[in-house]
Amino acid sequence: MTQTSLLKRLIFYCGFILLQNLVSTVVFLPKISDVLLALISVLVAGGFIYFLTTRYQKQLLVYNPRAMGQKKVVGKWKYVLLGVLAMFAANIVLANFLPETTENQAGINQSFLVNPITLTVYGVILAPIIEELLFRGIFMNYFWNKDTARAKVLAVLTSALLFGLMHEPRISMALLLYMTLGIVLASVYQKTEDLRCSMLVHMLYNGLGFVGMFLTLQ
Repeated sequence: MTQTSLLKRLIFYCGFILLQNLVSTVVFLPKISDVLLALISVLVAGGFIYFLTTRYQKQLLVYNPRAMGQKKVVGKWKYVLLGVLAMFAANIVLANFLPETTENQAGINQSFLVNPITLTVYGVILAPIIEELLFRGIFMNYFWNKDTARAKVLAVLTSALLFGLMHEPRISMALLLYMTLGIVLASVYQKTEDLRCSMLVHMLYNGLGFVGMFLTLQ
């Protein structure tokens, strides 16, 4: 079976991004208890995750020339561990060139003080799943699904750029940091051909970051 037109894929993907932005605003709803807001976030984000998962699986069934997810890859845990280590190494190195906390992180810190349960559930579990589906699984297979070295490299770089811009929409060292993290996550997905691996790397990285927030902000 053939893939849909580029224009149609672009329209669909832009729609997915808009929905993701709407879903993320639920976390910041005012005047709602932390526990109730966490439950609402799980329900809303869970529905969106189900929607994205069905789209991702359908895309692989309809047009999957690289046979993503169909080949057995040995040693996936090795790539998960290397991915987590690489992300923290990038953070340590590039953080030295950041003048201050990024705007994205500052917003998370401020919201965490108000709704720690909601932010932890969303940041450690829900957001990594959504972002891996959007920026790795769907994006890389929507636009760079040819089985060539050039397509694989461009898939990693462009998905990392998009991931970076969604977290830091300005030319800055923070953008470079988020792009580097995106390169690591895309590389893990590319190497393991299993979106669950990049999701796990993302969750572990965010989870350890939230542990630090619990220790320093509470």
